[in-house]
Amino acid sequence: MINIHDLLTRSTLVLVLSVIDFFCLLGSYGLLRLLHISVNWITWIIGTGLIVVSTFYCLSLLTPIGVPPDVGTSNLLGFVAFLIAIDSWSQWVTRRGYLLLKKLPFSWVTMGVRAAFLFLRKHHQFLGWLVVITAVAHVAYFLPILFDVSRYEVVTGFIALALLALGTGLGWWIELVVRRKQASQRLRLLHFLAAIAFVLAFIVHV
Repeated sequence: MINIHDLLTRSTLVLVLSVIDFFCLLGSYGLLRLLHISVNWITWIIGTGLIVVSTFYCLSLLTPIGVPPDVGTSNLLGFVAFLIAIDSWSQWVTRRGYLLLKKLPFSWVTMGVRAAFLFLRKHHQFLGWLVVITAVAHVAYFLPILFDVSRYEVVTGFIALALLALGTGLGWWIELVVRRKQASQRLRLLHFLAAIAFVLAFIVHV
């Protein structure tokens, strides 16, 4: 039986954390630029670290390597996947913000948002694959014990995973279309909607 009150409470908490994550992303980006630290290098270092951790975690499920895997690490990887998805999705938010701000006389704010948008657009694919990798690592823990997990978590989890797969496929398709220099506005819209659906599915899943 689904407790609606608990569901709404968790959903509200996740939404608040999503907003915090978005502003932390912008704040971190601005701070690194202010300190003249390469944002690109930091992104790749953190991303590579997450790939290594996720890979090691999946391998530890197959063979006993060091500390045995636990559900806490799995859930943490799942939550990291969600936060990265918010960061990746922020490309559209910053783009919309830039289009609105450039009509106003706040040039330094406009240029800052534009720079953040260009950064997110540049790393959109990398962030997207990080979401996939960390999400798969999260799911891997539960596969052997799938029948011991509540039906609600299994169903909502697979829905979120299916939407993530759909978004990934659409993203790959968009890249293919762009390389052929063909229009892809409809595909971009579908990709955007799939991303929103994944975020909503995750909120319901937790």
